Amino acid sequence: MVYSRDLIPQDSAAAPVHDNIPIVKLTEDQKVVIEGRAHLNTGKDHAKWQPTTACGYKNYPVITIDEHCDACGMCVDECPRGVLGTADGKAVVLEGHLEDCSLCRLCERACLSASIGAEYSIRVNPDPGRFIFSVEGDGSLPVISILSTALENLKKRATDLEGILADVSGRETP
Repeated sequence: MVYSRDLIPQDSAAAPVHDNIPIVKLTEDQKVVIEGRAHLNTGKDHAKWQPTTACGYKNYPVITIDEHCDACGMCVDECPRGVLGTADGKAVVLEGHLEDCSLCRLCERACLSASIGAEYSIRVNPDPGRFIFSVEGDGSLPVISILSTALENLKKRATDLEGILADVSGRETP
């Protein structure tokens, strides 16, 4: 069996990331000569150069439970992500589960349908100043490297835009 560790690159920076990838199975008295070329490019040109498989963000949830909560458990039963529980006679956000909230507000609806009147005992809102950002890499680069490069690219684009706007308005760039 020929593995990726058996490849001998001319440039050590172009070596395979993983060394245990099977390439070809040879029978006795067979050999293989492989010539390969590595092309460095960006995902903007083609998806095959994207180092991520998934990237997204969502609003950070803020769940407020007031003193009128009677721990009926309707909101706990309705929550599809298991974010809520009951303790000390009222609903609570389970420790370590807040970021699992999808802001669906099913718990609010369950609370309103179980309560008397038009008052919610539980409120779910997004925090306008915080986001949950997730990046999943394909293994070709560490995620921290992907984020650093992306942030440097965004900073450069913002600086370029600032220069263009300054030229258009006729003022000096800072």
